[in-house]
Amino acid sequence: MANPRRTRGQWQRLVAAWERSDLSAEAFAARRRDLNPRTLSWWRTQFRRAEREEKQGSVPGFLPVRVEGLAAPPAHVAARGPVEVVLGSGVKLHFEHRLDHVGLTALAAAFGGRS
Repeated sequence: MANPRRTRGQWQRLVAAWERSDLSAEAFAARRRDLNPRTLSWWRTQFRRAEREEKQGSVPGFLPVRVEGLAAPPAHVAARGPVEVVLGSGVKLHFEHRLDHVGLTALAAAFGGRS
């Protein structure tokens, strides 16, 4: 018999029933001839991932940064864009515009770097 197409809601109900059964994917699927244990496991993974992402909330890809207290930019330019700064946490900051040495120093200090 060919495997029928199921909706996301149908898969959610099947995965919930499987989890309540305490059976392996293979044993649960063996009770139904039209169910593939690997597909069942794949759907459970998708639902768990979506649940984790929902709990964590969405994280913006870019955060605004404002450096205050700088006078007029000095004539000496430390870097002409684009510039990428990699923080110790692994976060990468990408700038398309030039940054002077005062700006770079202030940026490093704002994120806990050494000046």
